[in-house]
Amino acid sequence: MERIYSIVNDYLYFPINPEKEEKCMEIYEGDTKLFEFKIPAGDKENNLFYGKLPVKEYKTQKLTISGDFPSSFFEGITQEIKDEKRKEQRPAIHYTSTNGWINDPNGLVFDGTNYHLYYQYNPFNIRWQNMSWGHAISKDLLHWQEQDPVMFPDEDGTIFSGCGIKKDEKLMFYYTAAGDGLKWSNNKPFVQKLAISHDGGKTLEKQPHPIVGPIGKDTRDPKIFWHQETKAYIMIIYIEGNEFGILRSTDLYNWEITQRFELEKAWECPDLLKVPLENGGHKWMFWSADGFYYWGDFDGYKFTTDGRRHEAYMGTNQYAAQTYSGIEDRIIQVPWLRLENTGEPYTGAMGIPRELSCLEKEGEYLLIQKPIKELTQSLTEKTITNTKNAKTEINAQEVIVMDIEPQEEFQKLTVNIKGSEITITKDLFTIDDKNYPIVHNLGKIQMIVDNNILEVSLSNDIIIGVYKLQNTHNNITYEHNNTVKMQVYMLEEKWQH
Repeated sequence: MERIYSIVNDYLYFPINPEKEEKCMEIYEGDTKLFEFKIPAGDKENNLFYGKLPVKEYKTQKLTISGDFPSSFFEGITQEIKDEKRKEQRPAIHYTSTNGWINDPNGLVFDGTNYHLYYQYNPFNIRWQNMSWGHAISKDLLHWQEQDPVMFPDEDGTIFSGCGIKKDEKLMFYYTAAGDGLKWSNNKPFVQKLAISHDGGKTLEKQPHPIVGPIGKDTRDPKIFWHQETKAYIMIIYIEGNEFGILRSTDLYNWEITQRFELEKAWECPDLLKVPLENGGHKWMFWSADGFYYWGDFDGYKFTTDGRRHEAYMGTNQYAAQTYSGIEDRIIQVPWLRLENTGEPYTGAMGIPRELSCLEKEGEYLLIQKPIKELTQSLTEKTITNTKNAKTEINAQEVIVMDIEPQEEFQKLTVNIKGSEITITKDLFTIDDKNYPIVHNLGKIQMIVDNNILEVSLSNDIIIGVYKLQNTHNNITYEHNNTVKMQVYMLEEKWQH
């Protein structure tokens, strides 16, 4: 079935019902194919949300929409404004899209004014599919303004992960065209392509030819930086299996492979970082999607490492973290949070940006992951009174940061955060009956509560994990028998949504 729509507004809105089977939807202007998506079609009466597609450039034109859908779906397609305000239960400082699915952060670049957050995005379901690039901007890395998506699947494939870099007055974005993902791109290989923005990142113009052709079967996720010592741009890329590649270029268009190497258990979304030492100097670090990292050295052509794998996370909810380009004096990293959907019209969130550094101690290097100063500078201390052997209660409608320092006699801390029961001992962290062994020195515990998201870290080096709270009420209660020192902070009221 197909319908023809005269485009009079900036957007088309499609009713989405995730309980329905995904089917192929194609959109044409005349004989020219513009879009192809897999969607679970809803209608006016049965939808979780409306998926929004920007069509401003086709105003006054006629678009044909076709697919194996009932007439009620086509009748539910509208050009009326269907933007939905963020719900009150959403996190305040963990970015979420209004609707749809998000995963890997992409194209993280600071243009001198705005921090850009692009990300893997499916605007037409709360599950992975139709990989596109969504977009948000921020002045402070905490409070984000959602923008229109900038890239959708095309004849070369779906739009997988990539990076951004500022060159002269242009923003340049390198991404993987993941062939064979849709009927439209059937049997095409994975290649690395370039898109350029001339309007500050608002829109991206895809360049026609790949800048890196096929290497491995699923080669993907280019990450680029400038290497001052050898005066070249460096691309680190995932090839296949546990193999990665390093490429060099002097012009950002022509690339040459200088190394292929394997690392145990590491795969996809790589990064290669010159991490500053807190007591001066730096250390090179290779990073992969699971938060596995490897210390080593880099000479502009090859990365050498002892192959020892370190883990930045104890849980598995953080994934595919990427660092910002365009920031000269610090390394800021943002992960995707793999959080389950519990009925919301969106799935997934971004973690709190953290600043990376490292500490050398007795010949070993320790990765430090501190929340960005923009967050800590915006906190005010909340006065609480602790009484021995008594429970203390905090209203947690705001963003709450709890810094907990165990004392020598510490045995156990029990905290109830919005209905989720948490117990911490010297060697075990438990939340809602899920146990996570603490294999490092307990040190200081930091818990950041942002509506239904909890981030927990130990001494700013090991992140225990990120969890979705039950959120049955707004209160935090805890009991510690004077065996911990605790400071509680809240985000200033003016920062709230």
